[in-house]
Amino acid sequence: MFVLCLGLIAAMSFANQYLENRLPYVTHVEELKSGKKIESGERQFHIHFSEPMDQKFSGFDRGPDTDAEVCFVKQGGFESDKIKVITVDLKPNKNYQLEVSTAFRNVSGKRIKPYLMEFQTDK
Repeated sequence: MFVLCLGLIAAMSFANQYLENRLPYVTHVEELKSGKKIESGERQFHIHFSEPMDQKFSGFDRGPDTDAEVCFVKQGGFESDKIKVITVDLKPNKNYQLEVSTAFRNVSGKRIKPYLMEFQTDK
């Protein structure tokens, strides 16, 4: 019985990993590719997705680091079916986290794999 349970757990783990690898995802955020600090003030971020997204669905969450500054999205819209542009207002010399949440869905209705945006602002 124990061996059967272990086999079932292994099979479920494999299936879960397989399904997760097939989810749409964020390929990159244009402004964060350089790895440099972001200028403070009002800024735009271009979020690129792996496949066309349903433009009716989007959402952002606070990152897991409770010490990180909260980043509020002031505006947002799709530039194309694979690029979401958001506007945020950033304070100087802060650490930010913003999670692109599973509220985003592709045109087939599949939710995305969450993506954590982490960055710092200059002084």
